[in-house]
Amino acid sequence: MVRADRLVLLIVILMTGVIGSFWFFDVSPGQTGFPHPEIGKMLKGGDASRHDGILAVGWVLGLLIQLLNLALILLGAGPKRKLGPWFVWGSILYLGIWTTLAAAYGLAASGIWENNWSGYPLPTIVAMFGIWLTPLVFMGIYYFRFDKLVYSAADKKKFEAILAKRTQARGDM
Repeated sequence: MVRADRLVLLIVILMTGVIGSFWFFDVSPGQTGFPHPEIGKMLKGGDASRHDGILAVGWVLGLLIQLLNLALILLGAGPKRKLGPWFVWGSILYLGIWTTLAAAYGLAASGIWENNWSGYPLPTIVAMFGIWLTPLVFMGIYYFRFDKLVYSAADKKKFEAILAKRTQARGDM
């Protein structure tokens, strides 16, 4: 089993490699934006060609960021505390929603998907109801399993013993 601290380090190294790879991409017209016709200091995007070759790299970087978040949760929980199946399913859901968002953006940017739902394009819908709501799984784990994962009864006893010892030491002064 890979330790969480090593997993965090590996993900950070991979993220650094992905970000470093941006230096090797040619900047195509429109990737940095065009001047907005009405607001002088604002830039606006161009057509879908601005994503050529870089959308997949952006997806990988986003995936690594999501994995870093999950690895940090594992690191915070510690090796002796089990997060359970909700963490596994929540992680799969989180990574799946990110992949869906990247795919939806690619489809919408290339013009393949032009339908709107309730006035919103597909990537916006995925962001609103996927990316925003998926962390509720992790908030639920934190809320319902706080006493097992964060501050257990054993932790409370240890803290009270330390506090009693410290109070006694101060009283002896």
